[in-house]
Amino acid sequence: MTDRLTNSTADGATAPSPPGAPPRITTVPAGLWIRSAQDPQTQPDDPAFTTVPHAPDVRTLIVGAPGCRPPALADVTRALDDLSAQATVIVSMYGCEPGDGPGLAQRLAVAAGRSVVAEYGLLMPGQDGVSRVLATDAGRRESWAPFAQRVLHLPDGPPRLVHWHPPVAGMVPHGRAGYRLVGPWFVRVVPAGLALRRVGLTSDASTDLAPFDPARLDLAVDGPVAELTDNVLTALSRFADALPAAARVRLRLVLSAGTDDMAARRLRLAVPAPQHVRRATPAEAPSTGAVPRESTQPTQPTQPAKPTQTTQPAQPTQPNQTTQTTQPARPTGRASSARPANAARPTGGAPRRHAVGRATALTLVVTRSGRMCFQTSG
Repeated sequence: MTDRLTNSTADGATAPSPPGAPPRITTVPAGLWIRSAQDPQTQPDDPAFTTVPHAPDVRTLIVGAPGCRPPALADVTRALDDLSAQATVIVSMYGCEPGDGPGLAQRLAVAAGRSVVAEYGLLMPGQDGVSRVLATDAGRRESWAPFAQRVLHLPDGPPRLVHWHPPVAGMVPHGRAGYRLVGPWFVRVVPAGLALRRVGLTSDASTDLAPFDPARLDLAVDGPVAELTDNVLTALSRFADALPAAARVRLRLVLSAGTDDMAARRLRLAVPAPQHVRRATPAEAPSTGAVPRESTQPTQPTQPAKPTQTTQPAQPTQPNQTTQTTQPARPTGRASSARPANAARPTGGAPRRHAVGRATALTLVVTRSGRMCFQTSG
């Protein structure tokens, strides 16, 4: 085991390097291990030293460390070029990647200008003699098998899964790495975890490009959450309960930007898990390596302006016909103290008074013939 960068302290331990220092590149049995210069010292029992080589002519480039940020993209690109000159290279993502943008493996394919084969974990020997790709969760101090085992990242397109595990046994396959859920809805294995999609709906490229984090398993709802009916939510709840225990405890729901709060609460009742809402990405600044998502809605043509109605000319007054003066409309409700200037006023100097009638009384009487009638008095 050799380390091309060591900063030894008085007791011989390896201390973090200052910012801007070159990355730590360590030789391991499977190939090379590149880490950021700010990462803490390595331990002799680290799983990176027991990684199984894929084949005699295949070298592994282990990137990052559990619980630490990955090294710079330029440093990983140089290490990939140096190792590719010797043998076929498989990139093993060992650390965590924060954020919603494209993962390091996808950005590495774009920067290198060629396809990159990546595994989201380390190829570890099993007790049954079968080697498996295991991701190390530094927070829980345990390893687990992600669904996406090996992924081919293309510089000009979405990644393509090569090896993967079905999330739940017994599900009906639907396309490549997809499984039917209910009706037109299905789940698909993606590098970050799973994606819930509907047949006929344009998939979101950011879901396929999202990075993988060993501390969580993302279940991205690729579409409007409000369109999930009760039947779909019930099937999704049963699907989440049937996930392996290692995946269920790390489950996180990823919702698209602008998701309604009521729809998010309905989904939380069906699948009790933390939720994460993606931030809206400006259309004029797409992410590196992302596949643009075109809108399928046609542009509505601009409606022409309605012609202005022409005022009808006044009818001429017929001869020998008296012209009627239109009285202004009286306001409804309580009378206003302000009177319009053109309101008609009573003639004469004294104000007009309303006549008050005398009070009258009605008496019901019966005539001699037996008829009833009212008689007024007063």
